[in-house]
Amino acid sequence: MDTLHRADFFEGDKAVSVLPRLPQPDFPEHSHDFHELVMAKSGSGLHYINGEPYHVSKGSVFYLKAGQSHFFDRTDGLCLTNVVFVPEHLQSASLLGFLPGTPAQDALPLNVGSSAIDECERLFSTIRSESLKRDPCAVQMVEALFSQLIVLLWREHRRTLDITDGDSRLAGLIRHLDHHMADEVDFAELADTFGIPLRTMARRMVDATGLSPNNYLGRVRLCHAMRLLVKSSDSVTDIAFACGFNDSNYFSSRFHQEIGVTPMQFRKQQASRAYA
Repeated sequence: MDTLHRADFFEGDKAVSVLPRLPQPDFPEHSHDFHELVMAKSGSGLHYINGEPYHVSKGSVFYLKAGQSHFFDRTDGLCLTNVVFVPEHLQSASLLGFLPGTPAQDALPLNVGSSAIDECERLFSTIRSESLKRDPCAVQMVEALFSQLIVLLWREHRRTLDITDGDSRLAGLIRHLDHHMADEVDFAELADTFGIPLRTMARRMVDATGLSPNNYLGRVRLCHAMRLLVKSSDSVTDIAFACGFNDSNYFSSRFHQEIGVTPMQFRKQQASRAYA
């Protein structure tokens, strides 16, 4: 597995760099000796972090620390923006505790709404512009903009907890499915809870995630099942029920259709990978 080094991404005393991936090219599993924020602008796919898969689609934000391995698989028009940075070179490093994926936040990735994506894109563009300047204040300006990005993501995370906020209702719904994927889901009831008409929900989910509500829920359940297959010794049947599937045969069939191998084959592959 390759390790990417900061010397190839940063010049001099710079601590932050923005790298658009439009679209994300095929790239083997790798790690790096710097930290990285990844935000999906469009498309969808699977994002493996330390061998554990997570669904990624428009508005997904991941925080990767130095030493963590990752790669993308089964991508469909996936466009990303990567913000790479070196924490020890940042005066505002204490703000990193507010990022998604840290102990202070949820382990699952953050999903942000369309308005927040637009705000992030403006910050990305300004950071890139400032990074090219040679005046004495450019480094401080980049750090100030990076701090603003972190605060924006933290506020967006807080907003997804407020289902009365119209702009964050869809992000809140997606977050709810991420955290309650093992529960019996009634989409009509969720439509009422989040104030999104059922037909509108289906259209907005496809726009945001590339998947219908049912297919998104199935993808999240499969990702969780894949993590359990690696981290636990539970039977395939027990894992199926723990992830919200009421029929282990259907679970195995859906797993094979989506991932290309059976659950047991996936478990064996990951075990072999761990000892490679």
